[in-house]
Amino acid sequence: MKIELDGEMVSKIVHEDLVYQLDSFKEHLEQYANNESPSVFSMDREEDIKQLREAIKAFEFVVEYYSA
Repeated sequence: MKIELDGEMVSKIVHEDLVYQLDSFKEHLEQYANNESPSVFSMDREEDIKQLREAIKAFEFVVEYYSA
C-alpha cells in the first residue's frame, strides 16, 4: 500500500517531530537542574549542558521556520 503525502502534510509531520525533539532537549536540560545526569551529547556535564543549549536554540529557530 502506497501513501502519498502532499507538501503541507510533510511540513506538519516535520514540525511535530521537531517540537517533540525540542521538548526532549528541554527536559534533559531540566534534569540537570534537578541534579540528574542525562548525558545526551557528552559525558562531561558542562559540555553536555552547553550542547543542549545550542541544540535548543537551533531547534527553536527551525521550529519557528516551519511554523510560518
